[in-house]
Amino acid sequence: MENDVKNRSVNLTEFYSYLGRGVVCCYSNDNWLFAGFPFERHYSGCLIIRGKAAENLDKRYIAALSTQPGSVPFRNLSIVKAVPSPLDVVVQEHEGYGFRVIEQPVTLEDLVRRNHLPSHCSINPEVRAKLEDALRDLRFRSLTTETLAKNAIWA
Repeated sequence: MENDVKNRSVNLTEFYSYLGRGVVCCYSNDNWLFAGFPFERHYSGCLIIRGKAAENLDKRYIAALSTQPGSVPFRNLSIVKAVPSPLDVVVQEHEGYGFRVIEQPVTLEDLVRRNHLPSHCSINPEVRAKLEDALRDLRFRSLTTETLAKNAIWA
């Protein structure tokens, strides 16, 4: 059974070294949270995570977050995907739907360490395959670039 869960989940910790500082946004009407992290190098786009907030996001709570920034724990993640658009474009689109930035900058590692996001996320097999493709591509591009740089130094 444990192996079955691993086959349907993605390990977010594998993305740490490929992601830059991102943003957490909330939509108070439905308690939705959105987090986005840009891919740092070798790959365009960003990693998107969406889910429900573990706490009720009323207006007072959101006002408190604007005076003392911090994010809210996620629960019931519904979307984890890599998208080709830059993070600022994705954030602007979400702001157009009523999302508000509640924490910026933040790293994926910070959110996992604070237990605001799980390190393993259960997702459908199709999305998992796309994320694995993105991660494989990130690793390949990183390895290739590092090898080229190392060879250039020794040449």
